[in-house]
Amino acid sequence: MSWGKSMWGGSKKIDIPKTQNLKLIHLPGAGLDAIEFDYIPKKCKVCNVYEHEIPMAEYCIGTILNWEMKLIEKANKFKKLDWSDCMIFDGKNHGELFNKTVGILGYGKIGLEIAKRLRMFGVNIIGYTRVARKKDKLLHSSYPSIQLKKTVNKLDYLIIACPLTKDTKGIINKKILKFMRKNSVIINVARGGIINEKDLYLALKNKEIAGAIIDTWFNYPINKKQNGFNPSSFNYYKMPNVLMTPHISAWSEGMIRRRSLIISENINRLYNGKKLLNEIKY
Repeated sequence: MSWGKSMWGGSKKIDIPKTQNLKLIHLPGAGLDAIEFDYIPKKCKVCNVYEHEIPMAEYCIGTILNWEMKLIEKANKFKKLDWSDCMIFDGKNHGELFNKTVGILGYGKIGLEIAKRLRMFGVNIIGYTRVARKKDKLLHSSYPSIQLKKTVNKLDYLIIACPLTKDTKGIINKKILKFMRKNSVIINVARGGIINEKDLYLALKNKEIAGAIIDTWFNYPINKKQNGFNPSSFNYYKMPNVLMTPHISAWSEGMIRRRSLIISENINRLYNGKKLLNEIKY
């Protein structure tokens, strides 16, 4: 996923091999934030792949449902034979996804798949895009991203599904967070750098918003042996109102197979001089 630059929003320059005759750099994923395009040989093509939108959309639906029902928490509690949540003993009610309002920041392939699934739950869906566009049949409203601050108070959930660029880096910050509802939840399946990590931490700590579901992070370990590595400069892992996962939302068996088929198709197309799929113009 990287060429001449460190991954996952890093800015460190990395040496590349001598590749004057290179014909194709094929990313096994979608993000371009770790590609140093100035280091790519002339006439070399760059392609990426998507196919992650299905598992990422399912992740968003699954974690929202869990947030509303507190399913994991209640199931673990009952494994201790604690009946206090039972309806016949007037246990605490859980929420419903029905009639909630969900904003999707970045209405591309991922955002579209999320909206398809949310619609079936009777959810009000708002899409935010880089430039103004007409709403489709899935959205109830559509706004350019620049209007997020003015409309974020409508949302119960804000799902971040946009790419990390110079325009989106730190776009979720205290200026946005202070206008969110106290019962609202942020979900990030995009890139950690889209959120200002200190501003979100303080908003969660001070209960300015209800919580966060975070799958993509601010820092990553070099290898899997670094157990205990903190993905942030702040201790999100100690916060009861944060559900955190180690960048797993896209990592499904089906996604790997679909991506592999596209990459193999592009190798054949390159060999046969045909137009490539998902070619990046730079």
